[in-house]
Amino acid sequence: MKQQGFTLVELLIVLMVMAIIAVALLPTAIRSMDSYRVIATVEEMKAIAGFAELARQLPGGDQFNNSTTKAVASFLESYDVTNIGMSSTSDKKNHWSESYLITTTGKAAQVTTTVPLKGINPFEVIAKSSGTGTSLTYTHRVSPDNYTRLMHVRGNKHILYLE
Repeated sequence: MKQQGFTLVELLIVLMVMAIIAVALLPTAIRSMDSYRVIATVEEMKAIAGFAELARQLPGGDQFNNSTTKAVASFLESYDVTNIGMSSTSDKKNHWSESYLITTTGKAAQVTTTVPLKGINPFEVIAKSSGTGTSLTYTHRVSPDNYTRLMHVRGNKHILYLE
């Protein structure tokens, strides 16, 4: 009766080949994950900037200068505006645990964050590399023709309706 199977040497050779392939593919996998994280960060910046633009339209909404998502969410909650993905109890951070900083002016809402990657230039943001990372800035502007706003006071809360 003949035994079937692999010898120890054959198994070691297969494992070595697999290890070499894995090491060769590791940089590509890391770049792919970083690319995904940057894209997800830019999409989050766009969503946060939309909420910041909503806040900017409200009385007192031009007060934010490098504020956190927590501060903007708290402000919007005082107007009974739902903050999808933002909470007044905790600050939202990007995939590298860096805060999103929000600034509102009379013309636009701006969101900035830093990623620990140099030399990236994602679509729809201004990217500036310095030090060990890159600063990403997204500016959200809404045309007055794109929305109508109606606000009234009920009790002690401001209620906002957007169309």
